[in-house]
Amino acid sequence: MVLNAYDQKNTNISQEEKDRLVEILDMGTNDDEIIMEAIDILHKSGSIEYGFKKSKEMLNDAWTGLAPVLPESKTKDQLRQLSEYLVNRDL
Repeated sequence: MVLNAYDQKNTNISQEEKDRLVEILDMGTNDDEIIMEAIDILHKSGSIEYGFKKSKEMLNDAWTGLAPVLPESKTKDQLRQLSEYLVNRDL
């Protein structure tokens, strides 16, 4: 997500915000206010949404590869339901 935020093609945030995000990450801080500042920058950059989208794609790809090799079973059905729930829920 940080790479997405810092990408030069990402015009949702300014270069100053990109630099501030890197500065915050370099701090290794536990300060809640500073951490929230970094999260706000990530939200503003669209990187949180990007991360969710990518994770859903990865889950779909994993299931597509795994489903044909797993034998039919209750466990497979439960895994399929969990996968569908995670992909379709609105985060």
